[in-house]
Amino acid sequence: MNIFKKIRNFAVSFAKHTSKGMPKASQFTINSRHIICLGCSSYDAEKKECSECGCSLSRKKEFMNKLAWQDQKCPLGKW
Repeated sequence: MNIFKKIRNFAVSFAKHTSKGMPKASQFTINSRHIICLGCSSYDAEKKECSECGCSLSRKKEFMNKLAWQDQKCPLGKW
């Protein structure tokens, strides 16, 4: 995925996230989403990111982690 598409995807996700009050997911939800992503054919293990949306995947409860944003959804509908 090219950098421009990654930036656009992040900007759209961030805009939606902020408009909903930036709700945070529980650590259980983050871990569950992470396990699903690791088993997905769109997961790029070398880059540790989703090749569908371009998001970096981590179990950390941090700002730049889409898995930690409660209001977000997998683009493939897996979570």
